[in-house]
Amino acid sequence: MLASERTVTEVCFEIGYGSLGSFSTKFRTQFGRSPAEFQREVRRIFGYSAPWRVLMVPGCFLLAWAIE
Repeated sequence: MLASERTVTEVCFEIGYGSLGSFSTKFRTQFGRSPAEFQREVRRIFGYSAPWRVLMVPGCFLLAWAIE
């Protein structure tokens, strides 16, 4: 979702968080970077026009490679 044209705030509320701060804190704990940093990196690698490339990657692969 962060690879799409949605903002971090839109993604936060769409997935059910009531607070951007809570979402950002949990995201940073899980992935080691803020949602905005993750979004910039994904968009830099995959571009805005092809978010489906990211959506097709299995979650276990993303977890293994998203944490530095």
